[in-house]
Amino acid sequence: MNDLDIGIEHRNARLEGTRAFLDAGPAAACLQIFGNDRPAFGQDAGTAPLAVLVLAKPSGVTIDGVLTLAAPDEALILVEGVARWARLLTGAGVIAADCNVSLSTGTAPVRLSRLELHRGGTTRLLLGVLR
Repeated sequence: MNDLDIGIEHRNARLEGTRAFLDAGPAAACLQIFGNDRPAFGQDAGTAPLAVLVLAKPSGVTIDGVLTLAAPDEALILVEGVARWARLLTGAGVIAADCNVSLSTGTAPVRLSRLELHRGGTTRLLLGVLR
């Protein structure tokens, strides 16, 4: 048993608040993909992102207690490396979340088509979920 159990309607409302927070600002929300060790939340990433995946606006859809992020296009890989974590930024550039990255068969909130990223290539968000 959890310390706090909430109903699906409450969970959906919380996630819709998250989606509205992501969509605030003049730009679209985005996922920055990094290959270094993940810093403490809010700390400088320590390196340039391997790739930046721009989300659609609205940034996702909430169904059954899950906010699924929407990245409509492939992203250019800017730096060579192995994807390890992602930083989710709002449309105003505010850090919303940091999370692990995995392949589609993994369990991370952000799943990519491949983790080895080669500069000049492209990558695509296969699944991005917040619960």
